[in-house]
Amino acid sequence: MLAVLGICFAAFMGFESTALYRAEARDPARTIPRATYAAVGFMALFFCFITWTVVQAFGEADIQASAGEQGPGLFFVTMDQYVGAWAVHAMYVLIVTSVYASQLAFHNAINRYVFGMAESGILARVFARTNRAGSPAFAGGVQSLLALAVVLAFAALGLDPLQDLLIKVNTPGVIGIIVLQMLAAAAAVAFFVRHRGMPRRGFLISTSVAAAGLMAWVIYEVVRHLDVLTGAPQATNVVLVAVVPVVLLAGVVGGLVLRSVRPETIALLAHDDTEVELPK
Repeated sequence: MLAVLGICFAAFMGFESTALYRAEARDPARTIPRATYAAVGFMALFFCFITWTVVQAFGEADIQASAGEQGPGLFFVTMDQYVGAWAVHAMYVLIVTSVYASQLAFHNAINRYVFGMAESGILARVFARTNRAGSPAFAGGVQSLLALAVVLAFAALGLDPLQDLLIKVNTPGVIGIIVLQMLAAAAAVAFFVRHRGMPRRGFLISTSVAAAGLMAWVIYEVVRHLDVLTGAPQATNVVLVAVVPVVLLAGVVGGLVLRSVRPETIALLAHDDTEVELPK
């Protein structure tokens, strides 16, 4: 049952990308936290409300059996019974448009990461090229071609678009994001311990410790029950999990080498976006 945590974290990922847009915000110290908390709060409340309505529709005694019988169609059956067939068709349209919106959001986030790394000198300067609107057009074009190549390769090999392309390809990313969130919480603890003059220091340390501990527990449970999430054999799951520490180690080694060879680049990565003007 706890494997569903992996699906939940995958579904809720993206709210942390608000920090990517500090340079575009007029007052990032205020608007970025507000946007992040508002996104998390709205998604959590809306998710709870929809879940509650479905439970009420089938009853607490029958909801588990109905979910096992209907599977993903549970919500559509509920909508058809209580609202009408037109609402079911509307849900399909909303699902398609929401998937497109989420993919567009991920696309923009990746472009922003690539743009930022090019600005800092880690990637080639060409990836920092922007169009007239200031959008990282070159990075977006390269990312689109890469995504298209991956999709075409999976199609040519006849692999399943859901099990192989969506679930298996994204599983290392889901685990990796949770690992990064745990490391960010641990880094926050170290930061607040060193800076004694920070306001609300005790509260921030305690919440960061709690967040790091909870993230570590989530990682353990997701990896432990990964077979339920992926439906893949044990050997495949081992490979999917192994990708995360390998990439993390490569990143750490690359960062240490870069700090030794080009320390100014590492220093630039730590800059405050509020003090940097975007290219025209």
